[in-house]
Amino acid sequence: MNAARWKAQERQVATALGTHRLPNIGSGQPDCRAGGVAYQVKTRAALPDWLWGAMAQAERDAGPDETAAVVLAEVVAGRKAKRLLVMEFGAFVALVAGAGRAPPAEGHGLRPAEPTTRPTDNPRD
Repeated sequence: MNAARWKAQERQVATALGTHRLPNIGSGQPDCRAGGVAYQVKTRAALPDWLWGAMAQAERDAGPDETAAVVLAEVVAGRKAKRLLVMEFGAFVALVAGAGRAPPAEGHGLRPAEPTTRPTDNPRD
């Protein structure tokens, strides 16, 4: 993936969060910071089908006034589970905007949240 693509994604995310992209200076720093959160933006040509399926299920099961989210858990016997939260980015921006931690959702420059769909012409795991 070329640098222009991932840098553009980092800029778009930063703008949506009401901040700016931090330069890559070769030492550990996030791609942007906003509202007490340090963000790392990871850009891929495709995300796993099972993840899109889990997100679609969460959206189907969410009520009209609920935000859909998927919790991924890595469970190994004898260790505390490690968990990650996944949600549609526009929904996240709207959620943190409601908590006073980001600009209003209409200022994020993204389309309103729609049911998650995955293109079927390029399936990957």
